[in-house]
Amino acid sequence: MVTSVGEENELVKVKKQLSILVVDDKEIDLFIATKVIAHSGLSCKLFTAPTTFKGLNILEKFYRKEQRYPDVIFTEFYMPLLDGAAFIAKIKALEHFSEKDTKIWVLTGCLSRQNLVRLKKIGVNGIASKPLGNEILFNVLLEKKYKSIF
Repeated sequence: MVTSVGEENELVKVKKQLSILVVDDKEIDLFIATKVIAHSGLSCKLFTAPTTFKGLNILEKFYRKEQRYPDVIFTEFYMPLLDGAAFIAKIKALEHFSEKDTKIWVLTGCLSRQNLVRLKKIGVNGIASKPLGNEILFNVLLEKKYKSIF
């Protein structure tokens, strides 16, 4: 997908510097997400975590420093020890967390009907196929409707 210059300028006007957390236990998917975001031309603080526990640690440190949480969190659903649904529930239970200020997206290769129901109950902003690409990134950041599984 090619994002127009107008859309990119619109995004820059919305936030001077975005903050994004990507949580995935697959090194290649973290690498791809990092490259996509780095080459997007956005002014962005990017944090990556290979486990949900490290992701929670980053969120707590980020809040202590910034007095807010990242603008967007992308997480894989199938993670060892603490899956995506449990991770998202823990995020939403964090003190001062606001669904209005932080968008949570699940990036995954596949998802069972049972887990889709769990995510709907918990409430996520969307679900998209891995890996993170420009189309997903810009549509999420511009708050456009991205064709997700929902």
